[in-house]
Amino acid sequence: MRAGAKLYEFAPHKRWFHLHQTPRLNRFLSGVSRLHEWPAVTGATVLLMLYLLWRRDWRWVTTVICAVPGGMLLDALLKVAFHRARPTLSSLAAVLRTYSFPSGHVMAATLIYGVSAAYLITRLAAWHFKVLAVLVACSLVAVVAFSRVYLGVHYLSDVLAAASAGVTWLALSLVAVDTLWYRRARKGSNNQSTHGTG
Repeated sequence: MRAGAKLYEFAPHKRWFHLHQTPRLNRFLSGVSRLHEWPAVTGATVLLMLYLLWRRDWRWVTTVICAVPGGMLLDALLKVAFHRARPTLSSLAAVLRTYSFPSGHVMAATLIYGVSAAYLITRLAAWHFKVLAVLVACSLVAVVAFSRVYLGVHYLSDVLAAASAGVTWLALSLVAVDTLWYRRARKGSNNQSTHGTG
């Protein structure tokens, strides 16, 4: 049995996307993918960092550093650990030199949109705006994930694993930084109390 036939048998969604591709949608989703490659994600992260530095919001500066670069390092380690080859239906996959599992594009989108949504939640007062921030972030990640499967450069499990790993890493980063800041604030408060009573 040929490799393509095996792929059809075990991943029918790949065959459906492959048979229903259109030039216009190809161009659009290719553009979506390019906007979430590492240079673009790095640029977005730098802009977010500059904004936070301008506001002197050191807590969120630390959170972004931990979440985005840290999460992309995790993605690279997972790719090396699993060594999963790319799908064979797409000619685009043949020119990619990295492994398939998990999707770096989806991981990056989950991290940058996730940390941005988390930051907005702490700044927005109205609950419906907070919900909107989360929905927009989830929708953007879903579009990126769809683009990678549609273009044939990832399996469905690649993008689902990347989104799950991204959310998990983001949650760990938020908890870790919150814990660090809480302990610093508590230590500072204890020091002030000690000096005040001395």
